[in-house]
Amino acid sequence: RHDRARVPSTMSKEPYTLTPTGDAGQIWSKRPDVQKDGLISVVRSGVTRTAIASAAWTRNADSVATVDTRGNVYVFHIRKNRYQLLAREGDEGTSVCVNDTQVFAGFVTGVIKVLDMDKSGDTVVATLKGHRSRVTHMELSPGNDFLLSTSNDAALLWDLTSGTYTKKNLSGGAYGCVQARFSGKNADSAVVAFHDESVWQFSVKSGSLTQKLQAPDLGARSPAKGQAPLCQSIAISSNGRYVVTAGGSPLLFVWDTKEGVILHAVELPGSVKTACDVELMAGSDSSGENDSASLFVAVACDDGAVRVVDVMNGFVSHTMVLPENNQDKQTMAEGLAVEPSGRYAAVTLGKGQMRLYDVHVARAQRASGHPLKLTILTDVPGFKKGANPPAVPLEHGCDENVTPNRPGFGLAPGTKPRLGKGRRGPFPGTASAPPASAFVGAKFDLPKPLSAE
Repeated sequence: RHDRARVPSTMSKEPYTLTPTGDAGQIWSKRPDVQKDGLISVVRSGVTRTAIASAAWTRNADSVATVDTRGNVYVFHIRKNRYQLLAREGDEGTSVCVNDTQVFAGFVTGVIKVLDMDKSGDTVVATLKGHRSRVTHMELSPGNDFLLSTSNDAALLWDLTSGTYTKKNLSGGAYGCVQARFSGKNADSAVVAFHDESVWQFSVKSGSLTQKLQAPDLGARSPAKGQAPLCQSIAISSNGRYVVTAGGSPLLFVWDTKEGVILHAVELPGSVKTACDVELMAGSDSSGENDSASLFVAVACDDGAVRVVDVMNGFVSHTMVLPENNQDKQTMAEGLAVEPSGRYAAVTLGKGQMRLYDVHVARAQRASGHPLKLTILTDVPGFKKGANPPAVPLEHGCDENVTPNRPGFGLAPGTKPRLGKGRRGPFPGTASAPPASAFVGAKFDLPKPLSAE
């Protein structure tokens, strides 16, 4: 069949590029040479007209799992230099997460499949049902005890220790969910962002709502009708205090959950119109409780670059530019996955490609014009004013249909956001990429390149 046609690996001119051509095989024929921009390897989809929808790392960065738009679930075992095809589900894959033994793959149907990496034959060990629309994001707790999955209709917390995969609904209000992540050093909280730009915090143990942060009216900086919401992705500091939101504007918003306010917004460079994804750079933020602490996040931008940004001090420390032939949305970054230690990153592109980076090597190179100072916005009405509602403890917060206090910001109550064909549905980037930056060696030793065993 034409939709199963394999792309010959000989078509690629890059020696570090892999195109899977079977159910299992070797990733590299020889040890890859890490490029000076940190690029380790490129993985292309083995099926024509198929994009890699999502990627996720194991906690020790030994493996990276992917799901594509044909429902193919792959695991690339970096240390073992092997890859394996776990499943061909047929339905469009939309999200994935992984631990040392299992892969959790979400699909456009709202179903989540649990796959066993060590099982031969049928690798599906469980099918989780609860979402009514595409699964847009999934995340495992540090102890692998809980799975947090997000779709437009709900954020669900699954208990993986129960044996029956019991779930709690962390949603509420009239607006759809954008993304949910675990928060705090012990992952005792879950933060859920909604399409009205509000951020709610829930207790993982009880599932009850503990805090609701309502976004202030941004006036002229609010998205126009038909534009992407301001929040499409979130990152949370390791101490759980700060939440960084990114989406349909060139602004990164920094929330202080302790004070219940937006501290400020950081404006990305002029070539950026929207941010596709944001991820915390682990180990980069201070455990202190003051505003001046450094908090680095990696941001996939619609101009074809991934930027490492200190959102507390407002500067870009490094820019990783994707291929120079980025001229349309098919070659733009659609997703970003950074492994827990912050060493490796996987960037998914719309044209069916995943690029693996050694972030330490990338940040060891000093690009011209960096660090690049950014504008920090603090004069927007509502910032640091304490105007947000205080914590709202509800006995059954996850089941309450609470209408946000400020209707008119974002979507109208009761309406669902328009979803397109991007990784999370709405609004993939369309801008062209900037030219590649010039790199100069930094003054500290580079980490050793990844070896194929």
